[in-house]
Amino acid sequence: AGRQQGGRQAEEVDRLGVKVLHALGHGKHLLELVGQLVIDLGSVVRAPRRAPWRDISGHLYRMGATAMPITAIVGFLIGVVLAYLMSLQLRQFGAESFIVNILGISLIRELGPMLAAILVAGRSGSAITAQIGVMRVTEELDAMRVMGISHGQRLVLPRVIALAIAMPLVILWTDAM
Repeated sequence: AGRQQGGRQAEEVDRLGVKVLHALGHGKHLLELVGQLVIDLGSVVRAPRRAPWRDISGHLYRMGATAMPITAIVGFLIGVVLAYLMSLQLRQFGAESFIVNILGISLIRELGPMLAAILVAGRSGSAITAQIGVMRVTEELDAMRVMGISHGQRLVLPRVIALAIAMPLVILWTDAM
């Protein structure tokens, strides 16, 4: 019985070790991605004419402008529900006049940015994943590598710049709703 228990513990330690090594591998790939992104951003700053501006504007439209209707609806509905629920609670204490202050603080500072980020990340993240998945299946990524086109500069950089521009604007839009 002692040997079986010792064998199970060794298996658990082995499984834990494999998971830790797997996580470290993911961390290494993330570090490589961020490092390449910084290098690509540096090249855009040094030579702005060579930046993929058409890609950036297309992604800005797809990730920012097309997210506006859904973020407006969600922001408006969350605001209405929050105002209604707070009015019920604050009425008990005679503090209904503080509804606007609480809504302003909770929605503009906290919920608006969080809701916009979750919605845009969900929409854009799934779209980007599907797009790159199709590119892998149709072997476009291999063709880009053969032609010497950097994946980071062609695929990652335009999307990151577009999201960096779009997110503050979408957050303002969501807060306004």
